[in-house]
Amino acid sequence: MEGVRDRSATFRSVIAYVNNKQLKVFKGHVHGRISEKEAGKEGFGFDPIFIPENSEKTFSQMGEEKNRLSHRAKAFNSLLDWFIKEYSDKRGERRGKNG
Repeated sequence: MEGVRDRSATFRSVIAYVNNKQLKVFKGHVHGRISEKEAGKEGFGFDPIFIPENSEKTFSQMGEEKNRLSHRAKAFNSLLDWFIKEYSDKRGERRGKNG
């Protein structure tokens, strides 16, 4: 990307949940930019060169903070929120019917 001025980037993740009744898709994304040089020693892949919006650190420099911001975490948390709501509601319905 040498000489490239617009270094903006968006990373996306998708997680699918499938059972015999339904398919649910959960998405996560994070906007940011590609740094001009690598920074940090943690993570993998593009972590040393990706700087998320509103940060000056690469994912690789963030440690645990990355887990809150990453596209993978956002997709997984959407799945988790849905799963908890979906299955706690169904358990409550069964309990109510059975007394």
